Amino acid sequence: MSNFIEDFELRFEKQLPSELLSCEEKNKTLLLAVSGGSDSIAMLVCSLSLIKNPIFENKYKNLNLKVVTVNHKIRSEEESLGDCLFVKKLCESNQIPCFIENAKENEIKNLSVERGMGTEESARFFRYSIFKKIALQEKADFIFLAHNKDDQLETLIQRFFQGSTGNSSLGIPQKRDIFYRPMLEFSKKEIYQYLEEKKVEYRTDATNFENDYLRNKIRNLVIPCINENFNGWESALLK
Repeated sequence: MSNFIEDFELRFEKQLPSELLSCEEKNKTLLLAVSGGSDSIAMLVCSLSLIKNPIFENKYKNLNLKVVTVNHKIRSEEESLGDCLFVKKLCESNQIPCFIENAKENEIKNLSVERGMGTEESARFFRYSIFKKIALQEKADFIFLAHNKDDQLETLIQRFFQGSTGNSSLGIPQKRDIFYRPMLEFSKKEIYQYLEEKKVEYRTDATNFENDYLRNKIRNLVIPCINENFNGWESALLK
């Protein structure tokens, strides 16, 4: 194992909620929300390492991992269902229960109209309701989400442009109810390197390269411009 991989996984452990550190004596169930993208696949691989990697000295032997993946049906069926089947295959190879939840045809579109939301926000509302349902069904202690440091930076910029104030301007919280984000301290670059060194494949959402949504405009247009002109802006913004 390379030093980078070991360091990455030890850093991941440090981000765990304190309640999981007691699973050596008591079983804990962890529900992972996995889309098939690099961030959630890295989160899944790190969670598996907690159980399998000797550096953790069997501290997490009683940690029960389960995965939920959602087909929103707002992209092509080949891509959207393909992501879910990719996740399921990876879970099966590691003996992890995997729940595939499918939206009904036009469910996200109808939800957008009913709640006065955009497509992206409606999809988020739908999948979080699914996460809560499966967590309740499986008696999960936590639901892990794979938002990373780059997501945090994009969110802070997005909320600035949207005129957010108060708590809503503070970005993505690490913990809210049973939702927990252990990847917030990792950059996208580190995540890519981790998966490359572990030789783990992942899926890429083609819509990430389209600029139809504000977040994508920030990721693809605004941040590259800031990177080119301002060094150290990331740490300043996070502070």
